[in-house]
Amino acid sequence: MDKVGSPRGLIRYASLNSIEKGQLFRITPRMKLYAVVLTGLIALFLVLVFTRPAVEAMFLRAPGSMFMPTSDGKIENLYLLKLVNKTMRDLPVELKLEDPAGRLEVMGDKNLIVPAGQLIETSVLIQLNPATLTGTTTKLKVGVYSHGKLMQTVKTVFVGPRK
Repeated sequence: MDKVGSPRGLIRYASLNSIEKGQLFRITPRMKLYAVVLTGLIALFLVLVFTRPAVEAMFLRAPGSMFMPTSDGKIENLYLLKLVNKTMRDLPVELKLEDPAGRLEVMGDKNLIVPAGQLIETSVLIQLNPATLTGTTTKLKVGVYSHGKLMQTVKTVFVGPRK
């Protein structure tokens, strides 16, 4: 303002009343509240971004399929697996049946590699011993691993015969 010959302080964040009375800028309680709310929203956003899982897995029972007894006396269920990669790099994924003990077999390509930012679908066959079944439905836990690190534990239901 000195270069154009005008008094200092004409361009500022102020009301006409504060300019006429010569009051300085002050932080009001409303400004403090807005600052707290904005800080809280930014913190929540950062927590959600940095704690989200890198891979999301969904086990769905194959439509129209029931359990299948095998020739060696075990029971099989067929599942549709959907894997979503939420990172910007390709991830190799390995599946392990955590609880109860049994066999998990990926149909098709055994080396699951989920491309960056994409979804893949494949079929999975789970085989259990009839002695481990707890009724017509048994809860299963399947671990999704990448580079030997547990990424997610997926819970699903295994359907078996009535006792």
